[in-house]
Amino acid sequence: MLPATSLGWLVVGLLTAAVTLFLIGNALAASGQEGGEKFSDNLWLAIPILGAGLSAVIAGAVAAFAVSFRRERSALTFLALVVGLLVLIFMIGEAFGHE
Repeated sequence: MLPATSLGWLVVGLLTAAVTLFLIGNALAASGQEGGEKFSDNLWLAIPILGAGLSAVIAGAVAAFAVSFRRERSALTFLALVVGLLVLIFMIGEAFGHE
């Protein structure tokens, strides 16, 4: 269940950072912060959410490397791989999906 390599623990740290930043962004939104027409209109919301997305994608990339080349087989590493892939797909969709 727990990672056996240092890369596996790095993945867990990055995934924890992504979840923490996502929760901070949600707490800011719940406290009354509002977005605008562009992503960068409210930096109080944009910075934590962008950080969460980047942390999740980097965690997924490091997890893919750890699974492929370092034989990491922990469940948390595979979870980070799946989450990173889903966040990457979402970010690509958001970047190219709007007219």
